[in-house]
Amino acid sequence: MNETTASPPRPPAAKRYQSGLWRIVRQCISGVQAGGTILDAGCGHGFISGEILRLGYRVCGIDISTPGIEICRRTHPEGTFHLASVSDPEIRRLIADPVDAILAIEVIEHLYSPAGFAENCRALLKPGGFLVISTPFHGFWKNLLLAATGRLDRHFQADHEGGHIKFWSYRALATFLRSHGFEVTEFHGYGRVPLLWNSMIVKAVKTA
Repeated sequence: MNETTASPPRPPAAKRYQSGLWRIVRQCISGVQAGGTILDAGCGHGFISGEILRLGYRVCGIDISTPGIEICRRTHPEGTFHLASVSDPEIRRLIADPVDAILAIEVIEHLYSPAGFAENCRALLKPGGFLVISTPFHGFWKNLLLAATGRLDRHFQADHEGGHIKFWSYRALATFLRSHGFEVTEFHGYGRVPLLWNSMIVKAVKTA
């Protein structure tokens, strides 16, 4: 999901990357009981939603892209999809029943209000429910390599509309989640080599 502009259809390379992320996310959600409900926050064109349905779960998806939601409703009529922002408290009215898990795949880096998103997640999850987030990884060694090779300005370019507006290290993300009532229980790096990962995936359980 992109909170600033509607996302175009993904090219094949991006789809392969998303498929790789999904393999890790699927492991993270394996504890959800059959028939449980998973919220796909920033569902885009519904790739992850479709995979959730194929595993036997119920799915509810939200996104700010009108074309994306139309595609989701057409291709996955057994799911429920809403046109809304993951940071908007309005989704608490749209999604009346608590959910077992929330997935946000490559979403949080686009958000103007990560805090609003985290508060919504905590309100929507059942007791003991969990959140799975994937986002581009920014750690010390990766940032140092970008700086040393002169790629830092290009990597953090700001002369475009939309795109990534937040950049997360593992420590920053874990601290953020803890401050909003979650505890990280799993961490996975994905893409490239350790400490230079493209993305990271964290699973965070809602605390009492």
